[in-house]
Amino acid sequence: MLLALLQANAVVMDIEANHAIIDAAARDAAAAGAFVLVTPELFTVGYAPQRVRA
Repeated sequence: MLLALLQANAVVMDIEANHAIIDAAARDAAAAGAFVLVTPELFTVGYAPQRVRA
């Protein structure tokens, strides 16, 4: 099984933009034969858990 890893800069509090980054990475990974894309923890919220909580 081939794994793909995402290393990218997340946009703080822009969930739609971060989902677009993940979507593009997933498409690229699948095209390269990967079955799993691993993303950084909290990537979708841009590493701002305190802002999300508020």
